[in-house]
Amino acid sequence: MERQDRFAIQFGRRVRAERDRRGWSQSEMAERLRANGLTKMHATTIAKIEAVDADDRTQLRGVKLDEAAAFADVFGVTVDTLMGRRARPKADLMFVLESVLHAAREARWTMTASESTLRERAAELADVLADVADVDDAGYAELVEDAERAADALAEAGLVIARVGERPDAGVKQATEEILRAKYGKQE
Repeated sequence: MERQDRFAIQFGRRVRAERDRRGWSQSEMAERLRANGLTKMHATTIAKIEAVDADDRTQLRGVKLDEAAAFADVFGVTVDTLMGRRARPKADLMFVLESVLHAAREARWTMTASESTLRERAAELADVLADVADVDDAGYAELVEDAERAADALAEAGLVIARVGERPDAGVKQATEEILRAKYGKQE
């Protein structure tokens, strides 16, 4: 049996189990899916998805990604649950952790460049204002001060972001693995 067929069978069985558990008919299920954006979902389609006979693969009706997501939303479970896949908290946490660290590093670089540019432009404006004696103040001095304060705020924010993005990856990963082991036992 092909992997695709196994997933279709598992998905169909789980859909039926979740639907039965809630006491919904196939018509009610189709109606809920239509309300969730699947306009072409009918009771007959639900029946085809649930009618999984491993011996007759011609009867298998797989689902598209948007359909799988809609089923999961209606049931309040994950697509992985409907596919019979085991949750992987460690892999999920590590992915998100690495994403946060990467985003913080990118933000720090952008923040540093913005701070530097803002300081340079504020200094240029102050120099030009000093050279042009006949220009009324018109708030230019205040603009220079505000730009300098903004650059200071960017520098302060950059320090906070640096604390997030410059954590040693190995140490964070090791601590994360220890927390997960303590909470969930051995993880793959």
